[in-house]
Amino acid sequence: MNLDWFDRVVGKLRRHKGKIILANAGALLAASWLPESIMVRTQTLPGKAEHALAYFATGICLTLLLQGRRSPLFIAACISAYAAALEAGQTFVPGRHAALSDFVASTVGGLGGVMTCTILGVAYFRSTRGAVRQPSES
Repeated sequence: MNLDWFDRVVGKLRRHKGKIILANAGALLAASWLPESIMVRTQTLPGKAEHALAYFATGICLTLLLQGRRSPLFIAACISAYAAALEAGQTFVPGRHAALSDFVASTVGGLGGVMTCTILGVAYFRSTRGAVRQPSES
């Protein structure tokens, strides 16, 4: 299977990883700390699912960009710490409140994204390495 296009896309994304990570962190910050009066909800997903989905996407994004540079455990710990900081900060936002269940949903979503991307990354590496390497005859 030829996935050279995928390698090129990931390479281009990794060249801008700092900007992408900052944009992702900024989007999570805005979604977490906007006052209730201007907060936008999906209207289709419950709040916990919104948290899980947002952090699932973050886990995939960070793992894809940092794979080989940071361990999945470190990435997951950073996502969880950021979720905790954002949740705690909601206590200072008018109309918002911090909830342990929101933190748990965010952390579970982030861990799911990191695990999914790590597993798919290992499978991709094995499939491409296997395609390049020819078995030697003895």
